[in-house]
Amino acid sequence: MRKRVRLPALALLLSVALIVGTLPMALAEPAERVLIEYMPGKGAMVRNTVMAAGGQVHFEFDGINTIAASVPGRWASRLTKDPNVVRVEADPVRYLDADPYEEQVMPYGIEY
Repeated sequence: MRKRVRLPALALLLSVALIVGTLPMALAEPAERVLIEYMPGKGAMVRNTVMAAGGQVHFEFDGINTIAASVPGRWASRLTKDPNVVRVEADPVRYLDADPYEEQVMPYGIEY
């Protein structure tokens, strides 16, 4: 009798744990990938702001004072009001355009 009760109770407990465990991911605000241009010398402050907002820094372009990061949607607009930030732009997804199975053609007028 106890085995008959334990198995359904264990299955119910496991399913509730799985649902509760994935709930924060389902309710989380989707992240936007953005390019954040900052004032010279303020990169560390902007990076810390992005990390505190729950964002992720993907790359830092020190030569052009820019950070590529993913931040929650509401934080993308808040960053524009930060005095250390010059501009926030969307960072679009880029794809390679070449076909790996196509042979390269020599352009007209190029001699080798």
